[in-house]
Amino acid sequence: MGQAVVDILRRRGYTIAVVELEPDHCRPLEDEGLPVVCGDATDEKVLASTNIAEAKTIITCLADDAHNVYTILLARQLNPDINVIARAVEIDAEERLKLAGANRVLNPYQIGGMRLALSAIKPTVTDFIDESLLGSSGELELAEIVNDPASVLAGKTLAGAEVRKRFGIIVVALKRGEEAIFNPDAHERIEGGDVLVALGTMSAIERVEKAVQ
Repeated sequence: MGQAVVDILRRRGYTIAVVELEPDHCRPLEDEGLPVVCGDATDEKVLASTNIAEAKTIITCLADDAHNVYTILLARQLNPDINVIARAVEIDAEERLKLAGANRVLNPYQIGGMRLALSAIKPTVTDFIDESLLGSSGELELAEIVNDPASVLAGKTLAGAEVRKRFGIIVVALKRGEEAIFNPDAHERIEGGDVLVALGTMSAIERVEKAVQ
């Protein structure tokens, strides 16, 4: 699973560092030009050597929940503001991982099971989601865009900002703090700090990202 995470983040152009326990797995990653720390992520010195104090996010994919919990506690100690995404191994581990400091917990077995079921029930929908999330078709991208309070869109309604006409995107949701507004009305006002969940081509998403910064 860790390899899959690395592959996707690299394709998207993110700067990442990898902690890998097995020496045999470190060399291939180094050969690909990745910054790799070969060691145990539950070791404070190993985790600190990744420059975690400056990182925005850590994704923990260790083999069991106990090691994930310890890694999360260390990460929080080294960087209290870091965004923590954790993989749960056991079904009932989500609460423990969140108590340790995880912002988001995902169970791949539950997600995999749901994905298999939806592929049987709604194959066209799942194909569309896969393509838009992973950008595999090169045509559509489902992205989240954070609107800066000083941007040209702040204070305008979706209709007034003409986001579809100017940028060629469709805003499918707005997130404002803990509130999520799905399929927002054209008269919904865009506020500073809002997260726009938008669908469009990569070039359209890039145009809107420049506009909101």
